[in-house]
Amino acid sequence: MNHLCIFDMDETLLSPDKTVSEGNLEALRKLRELDIGFSIATGRSPFLTGKYIDMLSLSLPVIACNGGMLISTDWKDVIWENPIEKTLLNSLFLYLLKEGADFVAYTSDMVYYAENSVRVMTFVNYNRTVPARRQVPLTKFSYGDLEKPLRDIVKILFYSPSPEQEAFIRGIPGLEVVSSGESFLDIMQDGSTKGNAVRALGKYLGIPVENIAVFGDNENDLSMFACGALSIAMGNSRDEIKEKARYVTGTNKESGVAQGIYKYVLPHFGFES
Repeated sequence: MNHLCIFDMDETLLSPDKTVSEGNLEALRKLRELDIGFSIATGRSPFLTGKYIDMLSLSLPVIACNGGMLISTDWKDVIWENPIEKTLLNSLFLYLLKEGADFVAYTSDMVYYAENSVRVMTFVNYNRTVPARRQVPLTKFSYGDLEKPLRDIVKILFYSPSPEQEAFIRGIPGLEVVSSGESFLDIMQDGSTKGNAVRALGKYLGIPVENIAVFGDNENDLSMFACGALSIAMGNSRDEIKEKARYVTGTNKESGVAQGIYKYVLPHFGFES
C-alpha cells in the first residue's frame, strides 16, 4: 500500500441521513481493489465510529476527536493521543459547570456528559443501534469529579454555546478550538488537529503526505487541507472552506466523495479512473 485516502465523516462521507451511499461504497471498493488504503478523520469520539468501522470493513487506524487521538479499529490500541493539560482541563470543567453548559468529554475508553445534557441523547440513541461491543460507555460528570484525579480528556464538545461563551473559550491560550458543525464547539489541546493526525498516520504507515488525499467540509477539516495532502472540499461546504482546498467535488447528497475519488484522486495517484 503506497497511497491513502482520509475522509471526514459527517456531511462528507456520510449522506444527510447518516448512511453511506451506494455510490460512495462502490468508490471505496475501487480503492480497495487498487490497494489504496483509506480511513476516517472525525471530530467524533471513537465510540461513535464503530458502526461505520464495521460497515466499511476498516482496518487502518482511525483519527478521532479532531486529531486528538489515533486509535485502532477495535479501540484496544491508542497509537497516539494528545490530552488536554490537566490545569487547563480543571479550569474548563469548572467554567462549563458554572455556566450550566451542555457538554460531552471524550477519553479513550469513556464519554462523560453534563447533567441535563441534551447532546448525550445522540450517544444514547446510537447505543440502541449497535451491538454491546460497539456501545458508548457513558458517565455523568459533576462538581464531585473535580475533586478526583482527572482522566486524560482529548476533546470536550460544547453544545450550543452562546457567542459570549464561544469567544471566552476561543480566547483561552493553549487550546485548539474549532467548529465541527452547526452549534458544535470542539475544544482540544493545542496541536490536536486532523492535519497533524493525517501526518502521524502517514508516518505510522510509511506513506508520504504527497501520496495522501483528504476530503472534508468544515472548519475542523482545514488543517487537513493545509498538511500537504491532496485536498478536496465537499460541494456542500461553505465558500471559505472551498477556497482552502485544491479541488471541490459534489455534495454529500450526490455521493461527492465518489465523484472526487474518480475525478481527482485516482488520476493524481497515477491510476485510471
